[in-house]
Amino acid sequence: MQSKNRAKQFTKVLLIAFVVQMFVCGLLFFFLYKTMPEGYNMDRIEKIQSDFDLLRPKLRAIASTEFGPLVDAFIGERNILVYLTNPPQSENDAMLGNVIYKTNSKLCASSKEDVLAYWRNIGENAYTTSCGENVYFTDENKEYTVAVVFYAEKENFVLTTCAKYMPYIFCIMLATSFICAFFSSLKKEIGHTNKLEAQRSVFFAAAAHELKTPLSIVDGQLSGMLDGVSGYENHDTYLRKSLENVRRMEQTVKNIITVSRLQAGSEALEEPVNVDEVITELMNIYGDLFDQKNIVVDVNVESNLALMINHELVKDCIGALLSNACNYSPVGADVNVSGLKRGNMIEISVENTGVTIDEEHLQHLYEAFFRTDKSRNSNTGGSGLGLYLVKLVTENYGGNCKIENTDNGVKSTIVLPEK
Repeated sequence: MQSKNRAKQFTKVLLIAFVVQMFVCGLLFFFLYKTMPEGYNMDRIEKIQSDFDLLRPKLRAIASTEFGPLVDAFIGERNILVYLTNPPQSENDAMLGNVIYKTNSKLCASSKEDVLAYWRNIGENAYTTSCGENVYFTDENKEYTVAVVFYAEKENFVLTTCAKYMPYIFCIMLATSFICAFFSSLKKEIGHTNKLEAQRSVFFAAAAHELKTPLSIVDGQLSGMLDGVSGYENHDTYLRKSLENVRRMEQTVKNIITVSRLQAGSEALEEPVNVDEVITELMNIYGDLFDQKNIVVDVNVESNLALMINHELVKDCIGALLSNACNYSPVGADVNVSGLKRGNMIEISVENTGVTIDEEHLQHLYEAFFRTDKSRNSNTGGSGLGLYLVKLVTENYGGNCKIENTDNGVKSTIVLPEK
């Protein structure tokens, strides 16, 4: 689950960084587009003239049958006008008043109407120029002039430049987004690791202190019985007390191991878990304990509530809430267990009556080994890690938890994403 959360965080930062860059680039492009003047694409003019200069030597003395393929290859997709006329010609005379000769070219203009049609398609603000070359057809013993006319419309260079370099800009933005996401993830990971190390130091110091007391008690009880100390003659009584303390330490150690794995981000097996089945299973375990205190438990859980989670972990979480409700409720109290769906989340609550928690203590209840003087003490047999585990598990699986005082008592709630 930790790796999934990191992947989601990485993707989130990646998308945010990319969208921000797109927004900034869009604003910059809009500003430049509105402020940059339009101009003629002289690069196109120079390119056509340069290409025609390379064609000139080939046109000076050729057979008329060679003319068509040469000129067709030159015209290509350049959007230019090429026609053949008799020399010498001024530009206007050639276009408007002189004979235009038909050739074996498929793309040359073959009539005066073709030339006029081309000129009608040129915008009034276009920059127009022409060039030409005399050509001598060896098989006709005649000389002609090849006339070439081309133009450049006004355009905004910001638009054409962006269109040309957009793939490169996109790749740069994507790479920058990956770098931002990587360093953000790395920074969070380092911060999480440092916070985790600090938490571990505090946690294991508290764990050592928590285990020290029952160990000292067991040591004293066993030593007293072995040494025949007065007051320890009833071995059955003190062996039972020692066993209770050992079991208490066993549960504490088990919880410490679970906490360590969760804090280290160890992946737990996820499986479909039916909430109703888990609560039924737990009620079979805690039912006798509730009966001993004459506590009436009302279970109201919607059917088909399913989670994708580790079965034992969610069982421990709900079990911790039920255990607290049993331990800290007075005799004859009521306990309400509910489970319902809210959007894409599942909310599981345990409310016990007849008891409240001081408001100043509510925010500390999910801290490891925290106990209040009135409602949470070591005499109840708790390890002080139950609610801490609840918080770790719910947050690890993308949920949350809370404890609040109600009109009737105390309500503990865990919220987890639906399967």
